[in-house]
Amino acid sequence: MLLVLGLAQGGNVGRGVEETAGTAAGAVWTALALAAAVGAQRAFALEQEAGALEQLTLYPGPHGALYLGKLLGLLGPLLLVAAFTLPAGLVLFGAAGAGRGCRGRPWF
Repeated sequence: MLLVLGLAQGGNVGRGVEETAGTAAGAVWTALALAAAVGAQRAFALEQEAGALEQLTLYPGPHGALYLGKLLGLLGPLLLVAAFTLPAGLVLFGAAGAGRGCRGRPWF
């Protein structure tokens, strides 16, 4: 995802440090949002194919607890993806020395 966005942006020619940091931030957040959406879809698809999702909803207790458990189960792999995506985005977009993003706010 980061490589495709980096190629679409056309490199850092003619961009300042703040613009580069903003572009890197957008690419990293886009990659993480896509990873979270795909992970959530896969987490529910496996149980839906086996028919286990209907069985889980029949258990006594709040349905929000089921969702919270799925969310916590997805959080670990998503943090692992973020640990690789953040440095890769900084290096690929050349924003490693940017420090702060647009208008003085941190870009992450």
